[in-house]
Amino acid sequence: MSARKGFTLVELLMAVAVFSLVTSLVVFAFAQSLSLWERADRAAGAGDDLAFFGNWLRTLIHAADNLKLPYRGLTTAIFFGDERSFLFVSRDPLLNDSRLASFIRLEWKEGACVYAEQSFFSVSNSLIENDVPQFAEQHELIRGVEEGAFSYLTLVAGKESWVDRFDASMAGGLPRAVRSVFVREGRRWEITANILCSSRGRSPGLVEVL
Repeated sequence: MSARKGFTLVELLMAVAVFSLVTSLVVFAFAQSLSLWERADRAAGAGDDLAFFGNWLRTLIHAADNLKLPYRGLTTAIFFGDERSFLFVSRDPLLNDSRLASFIRLEWKEGACVYAEQSFFSVSNSLIENDVPQFAEQHELIRGVEEGAFSYLTLVAGKESWVDRFDASMAGGLPRAVRSVFVREGRRWEITANILCSSRGRSPGLVEVL
């Protein structure tokens, strides 16, 4: 009796079934790994974005200057803010020119924090005598924000308090710190930045509010 050669139909079907199962498991595992990698990559990108925003915001606010300018009949420091935006004067120490300063405006607008700057020579102190400066260029520091608000640390009845409106012409100077609270992708974040010319020490920066 001769030996049987080849495979039966049942054996072939079983082999195909096992091969299909193994292939499905491999494809599923690959898809899961790819999805996890993409989510991790997006999270890392979001983290970089948040770190950039936090560092940039703190750098800007640290450099707020108490320079007195004429404004609506008064000679006052420039710092006006509410929950949505604030305007102040900053000097850039890298420029090494005491005459050069900038108006800075930060504003929560359409899901983004928008930054605008206009430089000027501080020796010509008539730039905003009639109204606030007009900014030619604006840049988004961070996008995808569901809600955002600013508040300001100042003295109220001799005690430090956070307020949602600040006017340097009424307060007689700058706030001690600025805080930005915003929600992004369902997570609540807070950035606190001290104004170095009116407070001591540096602020903790970006923290997640649980």
